[in-house]
Amino acid sequence: KNPREPFIFNFNSKLNITSNPPGATIRINGVQLSSTTPTDVNWEISEEPIEIQLTKAGFPDLKGFSINPEDGSEIIPDRRFWKFSRNDNIKDDFNIEGIFHKFVDIKSVPSRAQIIINNSPVGTTGINGKVALTRGTHQLVLQKRGYLTKKRTITIDEATSDQLTEVLSRRVKLTVQNAATNDGTDIGAHIVSLRSNGKTSRINRTTPTNLTLLPYTYAAFLKKQGFQDKEIVIGRNQVNVEVTMDPVPAPVEIYIVDSITNQAIDQVEISYKLQETTEPEKSMGTANTQGELFVEIPPGMYQITVNKPGYQPVTKNLRVKSGRRNRLTFRIVTQ
Repeated sequence: KNPREPFIFNFNSKLNITSNPPGATIRINGVQLSSTTPTDVNWEISEEPIEIQLTKAGFPDLKGFSINPEDGSEIIPDRRFWKFSRNDNIKDDFNIEGIFHKFVDIKSVPSRAQIIINNSPVGTTGINGKVALTRGTHQLVLQKRGYLTKKRTITIDEATSDQLTEVLSRRVKLTVQNAATNDGTDIGAHIVSLRSNGKTSRINRTTPTNLTLLPYTYAAFLKKQGFQDKEIVIGRNQVNVEVTMDPVPAPVEIYIVDSITNQAIDQVEISYKLQETTEPEKSMGTANTQGELFVEIPPGMYQITVNKPGYQPVTKNLRVKSGRRNRLTFRIVTQ
């Protein structure tokens, strides 16, 4: 060698490249290596940064990682997806790990639920629900006011879809009162079935009760002995449902006679009022020519009044029950 020619020294960096999952294709400064991760590479140092790209089927490419050859410092665009360390403070001996991930658009029904991944809030469904999740398992929590918290474990791998939709449940309180009294007391109605989206489910629940329902519209069928069957609609956003059921009407017979002559008296106005309620007195009807009135009213304790000009008004109490003869006779006297 001519002693006047300068010496040229070539230095190599040792790159210990791994990935999660393994088996990723490696490109260094655009050159694809024949081996896949994990592998060790001796790369000749130049003035250019050492840029590393990893590719794995089923995941977005890992890009943007580079090593500055002057000082061995790393440039990492997102430290969630790259790990870097030095094995030797003097030699260029580096450990590089690429962590593959997927962007998953997390949605919920209804939307606007807070997304919590591994105990950290990361977004809101329907607004910014697209999150990057590394390969492996993650704990997902969805929270929305008025709905039950949804928890599940999700696994990210090559086959994981880029969309995930969860349907939230709500707690619906259902109470049923007697329409005749409406006194705030639940009558213990039987919930026979729930119907939604064309599907009917048989259930066996008694009010008052809390139902766990999806955010859809439901039809509930109610039964109670002594009351008329009823179907109600539970709206998709309702959490408190208060309904009434009408008692099965019971037959009532009213007879009006003169207390002295014992003759039937016609054209007598008859009114009634359910006791222990604030409802006003209502007309029951007018006695016919035989001094009779036959009607049907819901069971209950009633105050019944008869009134005819020239006679003293008379009031009596009658407990009306289903399945029996409810009969009341008034003997009225002239004024």
